Amino acid sequence: MKKIIVFLGQIRSGEYESIKATGARLAAILDTSRNAKIPVEDDFEYIINHDFRKPASELIAVAKELNSKAPINAFLNFRESYVREHAVLNGEFGFKGIDEHSVPKVLNKTLMREAFVRHLGSDCTANFENINDETQLMAFADCVGFPLVLKPTCLAASLFVTVVREKSHLIDAYRNGYRSTLHYIEQHGIKVPAEGLIQAEEFLQGPLYSIDALVDSEGNAQLTPMVGVITGNDRNYGDFHHFERSVRFDVAPHLRQEAATLAVGGIAALGLKNCVAHVEFVATPKGARLLEIAARPGAHRNRLMEKTFGVSLNLAYYRMVCGEHVKLDFSKPLRAFSIVTPFPRKVIPFEGIKRLADIQSLKTYKQHEIKVKNGDQVGPARSGFYSTFQIELESNDLHSVLSDVKTIERMENIFNG
Repeated sequence: MKKIIVFLGQIRSGEYESIKATGARLAAILDTSRNAKIPVEDDFEYIINHDFRKPASELIAVAKELNSKAPINAFLNFRESYVREHAVLNGEFGFKGIDEHSVPKVLNKTLMREAFVRHLGSDCTANFENINDETQLMAFADCVGFPLVLKPTCLAASLFVTVVREKSHLIDAYRNGYRSTLHYIEQHGIKVPAEGLIQAEEFLQGPLYSIDALVDSEGNAQLTPMVGVITGNDRNYGDFHHFERSVRFDVAPHLRQEAATLAVGGIAALGLKNCVAHVEFVATPKGARLLEIAARPGAHRNRLMEKTFGVSLNLAYYRMVCGEHVKLDFSKPLRAFSIVTPFPRKVIPFEGIKRLADIQSLKTYKQHEIKVKNGDQVGPARSGFYSTFQIELESNDLHSVLSDVKTIERMENIFNG
């Protein structure tokens, strides 16, 4: 009998289907504290609900009970929120995964940046400082100037990240961000970092890109092609939610080389092995600069690579941690493909998509997904909300896809309410 693969915390469409197609047996331990659900329940033999805020010992007990019914082959995690739990389970079961010493550095943005600077030098990333009081914040702002960025040290998905463009707004933005972050981490059982809650950093001017890397047990990294990202800041939202992402084939060779060098160096700085690393950087006028690295696949990156190249990053990840030698091949693109995730500009109850018919009429439209129900609160990432509406665009021509992205970008009031 085949052993079973266990997905942790949350899972979305486009993340597991290629693994399922191999005939693998699937299970999921879902996080009840985040109301996690399975896209298609029949695809999973075991679905276990568990509150991930509880002590790790209870999660281990849940996994061991499942293992007694169906021997487990691997744990897979695709979310920042469960990197620590993933490492704990891998250690308990003797599976391949990231080293426990790397976990703090990938979950705390200040420790991460310090590792980058030690390994690669101060020019590899933005100027930054962990902020413990308002006097320190004002001094940092006087040093680096405006705009600057305030972000939680221990959260992902651009939650509560804010661009501050004027000195007169700085203290209010800091206080609001601190209160919101503290409330969020208390609600979700996240420990307050010893380094503090808020990091201030120099604003990096330029487009955002990402690379994902399949990192083996020796730390060798196979890199995906570069993905370009349109953020909320590009759209004057005042935050950094990811509005659109697609593989960009027109990146200058020198930028590709800079990005690859930063990705490999940043992965080494964090000591990452046996994982998929998601590397984000900004292409500034002075060259590429590291932003962050996560020890899990980037959101929607498996779907992008599957649709654009026919390569499943998550399947390769699973095979690698099971001991197979995996070779990624991105040499033959099949199509241009984009995922668009519009956010509301303010917090509102969800009442449907006002411009849905216009979106469905676009030449490159393929499908969409609404992740909430009527009455649920939705809002911008800077207010602590995740994406709730996802659109997929596909064509043989990247220009046509990006043209439709621009059309969606120009639409106002996509959300009812």
